[in-house]
Amino acid sequence: MTSAVSFARDHASTWRSLTPTADIYIRRVNSSLYEREYVPLDSKTSPKRRALINEVGFKLFSLSLVESWGGNVVPKPVIARAFESVRKSYARLSGTTGRRIVKLSDLEIRESLDLLGRLRQFFIRTAKGKKMEFSPQFSGCGILDTSAGDVCFGESLFEVKAGDRSFRSVDVRQLLIYAALNKASGARKISQLGLFNPRTGVSFVSDLDDLCIEISGRPSGDLLAEIIRIVSSGDISR
Repeated sequence: MTSAVSFARDHASTWRSLTPTADIYIRRVNSSLYEREYVPLDSKTSPKRRALINEVGFKLFSLSLVESWGGNVVPKPVIARAFESVRKSYARLSGTTGRRIVKLSDLEIRESLDLLGRLRQFFIRTAKGKKMEFSPQFSGCGILDTSAGDVCFGESLFEVKAGDRSFRSVDVRQLLIYAALNKASGARKISQLGLFNPRTGVSFVSDLDDLCIEISGRPSGDLLAEIIRIVSSGDISR
């Protein structure tokens, strides 16, 4: 079994066949099709720690919409709980105890809170009152293991990418894999895909059908069905 992230990243030959114009399209996204939501975050933290900071910020975001803190200030115990949750997740993925992961400094906490603020503002504005589902689960199929996205509301599925980079084709592939797994299971209706980077301050949203036509020349039903056929048959190349 393989993860959605690994399949999106490691099978370039298969994806070139499936989505031959994806790279061209993503260049258009990064040059003109994105939306500027915020100015880029002025970060003074170590690049080596930013993945951890990003995860803590996202965890705080998920907690913020299901818990009441009695004000705009995030209590220190909540921050500690978010860090511990991320630490355990890192330890599970790496097969270690996680004890070597040093707690966030005050500067790193402030950056996590900045990311929290941007995530809250963007998704509350974008969801327009629709109930948000965090880490939506998608049942595995063929070689693909059960996967979890980032945020789902209404018929929209979003991935959060908080690195210091533009959007990449692999980000779109990851969303397509989730949409394909969802189509196979019939769990929910997804008609819109989106990306948001709270660190660079940009977003991109597209109707699923329009995106599939742009990157593959096929309607979404055909492209998603072909993804499912490939992962189910093992007809995969790197």
